[in-house]
Amino acid sequence: GASVAPAASTASRIIVVYAPLLVTSMGSALYVCRLGLAGWRERELLGKNWLAPDRAALDVALATLLTVALIAVETALTNLAGLAQSLASHTLVAQTSVERWLWLPLAATIGVSEELVYRGYLQRQLAAISRSARVGIVAQALLFGIAHGEQGGAAVLRFALYGAAFGWLAHSRRSLLPCMLSHVAIDSLAGLGA
Repeated sequence: GASVAPAASTASRIIVVYAPLLVTSMGSALYVCRLGLAGWRERELLGKNWLAPDRAALDVALATLLTVALIAVETALTNLAGLAQSLASHTLVAQTSVERWLWLPLAATIGVSEELVYRGYLQRQLAAISRSARVGIVAQALLFGIAHGEQGGAAVLRFALYGAAFGWLAHSRRSLLPCMLSHVAIDSLAGLGA
């Protein structure tokens, strides 16, 4: 009776909500990385000496600062400015313990994939086409906002702002690593309803 309904609900949410996110995130990341073919270079995406202790520590610190800043902006926009959170985003929030356990690897996949696609690929391509790093940052941020359009117009503006922050950091550090860490942290917290 009662114990069967939550399991069925969890199973259907995993199939209908989580599985498509996982497949599209992984598919786009694999496409961008060209399945490991010669066009992909770790150094171009993660920066020179990204495993060096001092560089890694700074990347973690910058990721933490960006995470805290974006959470503060989100909190201010929803609580102080009165912008409502979208119903679409609420469908992603983990409801059961099984969903919570599955959400963390899913959030990691989404965060890493979106950074590869938007900041790693699109930002670089759009900057090369326009011959302007600023145009690349702004254009990918707008596309990132539009990609979250199912959450409403206010979300498009918020995500474009967040995409610009991620884009600026990726460009400044010449690395996606701090953006990936921040993005994964934000998505993890959001999906857990934290």
